[in-house]
Amino acid sequence: MQSFIEINNVSKTYGNYKALNNISIKVPQQSIYGLLGPNGAGKTTLLKLLAGKLSSKGIRRRGGISIAYITQEPTERSGDVKAGIQADYRRFKELCMLFDVPPDFERRPLETLSSGELKKVDIARTLAEHHQILFLDEPLNYMDVQFRAQLEAALSE
Repeated sequence: MQSFIEINNVSKTYGNYKALNNISIKVPQQSIYGLLGPNGAGKTTLLKLLAGKLSSKGIRRRGGISIAYITQEPTERSGDVKAGIQADYRRFKELCMLFDVPPDFERRPLETLSSGELKKVDIARTLAEHHQILFLDEPLNYMDVQFRAQLEAALSE
């Protein structure tokens, strides 16, 4: 199976701190990975490298692929929920319903939504954009217990 992204012997430092040391990984099509490790182990750094948010020698991405990266923190904190949506809007609304985002969320300013609701809106928006690769950094931060099953259902579709 052809890889979308390959990292070969990549290291990343921040000052004197070595976040990644000689990492190699291939991300094939239709795969699901989980990164586990203690705080400060370099998981977020690796995801940012894979998603192209950080650069380094030794990274190869197949041309023409659509990559999305959802950060640990909700990205939108003010404005209109509908602003900036470049997605299948019907699918976005279906996912918001699946994720139990309050039904009136579209009429509310983003700053009135909780951190968990904002994160659900971020994830729904990104899933509705139909990217070929999706990187979720700590997707269960701020989430209620039911969200894990809801996210698994949405990702399996």
